[in-house]
Amino acid sequence: MPTACTIIQEKNGLFQRATIRSGGYVSGVGAYLSLFYRNEEKIAELISLGAVAVIEAEIADCREQAEPAADPDTFRTLQEATTGGQRYVYLWRDNAWHLAEREVDTDAVGNFREITREMILAEDPDVEDLLDGVQRPITFKEAIRSMYGPRH
Repeated sequence: MPTACTIIQEKNGLFQRATIRSGGYVSGVGAYLSLFYRNEEKIAELISLGAVAVIEAEIADCREQAEPAADPDTFRTLQEATTGGQRYVYLWRDNAWHLAEREVDTDAVGNFREITREMILAEDPDVEDLLDGVQRPITFKEAIRSMYGPRH
């Protein structure tokens, strides 16, 4: 079962939110946000897609698998923006990504904490080469090809 997550950016006093449908855990989406989505414009562009199946290093690759007509949601408060049931909620604040986890069977979101390298590696030590820039990120299409071979 895919692990969806919510990503939120505050802009002009409002909170915009989008959904990543798969890989929402900290060593997945959290690592990609921390590595490849570090400026306001790129984050806003990702959120403008509304919902994507998986996060990619390049926004063009995310755009290819965005869900049609899935505009981002806009809210007046952070509390409103965190509703929706996703276990992981990522917030771009103070030039850093922060994570809060939803409590099981409630709508309550815990306190946001800044995502650190240690937090990512504690969940999955195998992403260390990606974090160090030794391994380049593969796209979703490349991952599918490696599992199933090229199209005929």
